[in-house]
Amino acid sequence: MKHEIIIIADKIETKKCKSHSEAAKIKIVRTGIQISSCCVEFKNYLERQIEYEFYKLFSKEEDEL
Repeated sequence: MKHEIIIIADKIETKKCKSHSEAAKIKIVRTGIQISSCCVEFKNYLERQIEYEFYKLFSKEEDEL
């Protein structure tokens, strides 16, 4: 699972804020993924993207069972 979290974090980390052209800083901590970004809207966007990536991951694992 740790490997999948790293892949998701790397995928999300490459995105840049359209308003400020800055990339977010993403760290993997014990409690999950921590996001530091330039604005609240971009942070919310990244959180939704992470949730979507986890959804895709878990639905893929369910299909394999």
